Order: sequence, then C-alpha cells, then structure tokens
Amino acid sequence: MPIKFGLKYSGSNWFVPKENIRTPGEAVKRNIFAYFTFRQANKPTILMKKFVVAALVSLSFLTGCGGGSAFNFNQTIIQKEESLVKDLESTEAKVLEYVKNDHYDSIAIAGGRMEKLIEEKLQEIRELPAPDAKGAEAFKTSAINYFVFIKQVYTGYRQVGEAKDEDQRAEEWAALMELVGKRQEVLDKMQRSQKAFASANGFRVQ
Repeated sequence: MPIKFGLKYSGSNWFVPKENIRTPGEAVKRNIFAYFTFRQANKPTILMKKFVVAALVSLSFLTGCGGGSAFNFNQTIIQKEESLVKDLESTEAKVLEYVKNDHYDSIAIAGGRMEKLIEEKLQEIRELPAPDAKGAEAFKTSAINYFVFIKQVYTGYRQVGEAKDEDQRAEEWAALMELVGKRQEVLDKMQRSQKAFASANGFRVQ
C-alpha cells in the first residue's frame, strides 16, 4: 500500500508511522491532521459524502404506482439526509483548519453543532409514520440506525475537541477511529435494508 502525505494504511484508516513521531502529543496531533488532510484531498472517500451517495440509493417504480406510499417514504428519508449535505461538507473543511491551528475548542463546537442538526433529523424520522408496506418498519429502523451512526461520529469530534490533555485526546481519537472503522458495515446494512424494502414493494434500485 503506497504512502500518502507521509501516511501508512492499516485496516480502513491512514496514520502517521511511529518512526516519524517524536512525542505522544505530537502523535495525536499529526494523526488527526493526517486523517483530515487525506479526507479533504480525496473527497469521494470522505466518510459523510460516501454515505450520501452510497447508503440511500435512488429508487424508481418497477410497475405502475402501487408502491407509491413506500416510494414516497423512501424519498422522504433521502431528503432528510440531503438536507445535511452542505453542513457535513462545510464542517469537514472547517475541522481541518481547526486542527492545523490547534483550535480544539472549535472542533468541539463544530462537532456539537452537527450533533444537534443530526438529532433534529433523527427526531423527524422517529416521528415519521411508516407506511402500510412490507418491510417499512425495518427500513425505518435501519434509517434511524444510520443517522445515529453519523451523529456518533460527530460526538467523537466533540469529545476529541473537549479533551483536557493529550492523553485523553489520544483515547478519544482511538475511540473515534474504531467507530469510523465500522462505516462499511453500517453502509452494507443500510443498502441491504433498502434493497429488501424496494423489492418487497415493487421498486428497483437504479
């Protein structure tokens, strides 16, 4: 696996090799900086943007309009996600600048803001009546779990920013990277749920 930005790749994450680091505090800062630098330079692989594109694929009618309520339910959930895209992308860019300048308090604020925005969408989905359609409740649950995961990532941002010292920041960063490493599992579950919902209600995945 090639090295990019002085990084090495392990599992699903890029990191700064130990031989390039002099102190534990520097290790934390350089790994955080490297992670966000890589994500900004490779926008198609950005965690949140990947979710927007891959997790909620568009559906179209297979036959007639008998699955209208199910289709509209799916579209409503997609719209909830799409309404967050600009904030997600803007926050990612800002966090990189905050890391460059050691503005961890700003990272905490940015993470907290996204937590609130995502929670608003979560609450809207929780209150959204599931249609009388096959697999609707299961699909709704899957959508809720998906948004919960996104919120947890930004909770991780906030906790990294709020860390009282470098040791705590290292612990919070490790926990965040462990969570981020589960992104493909979350994506796969969401895709399977949506495909099953589509198939059961006369839709096809485009």
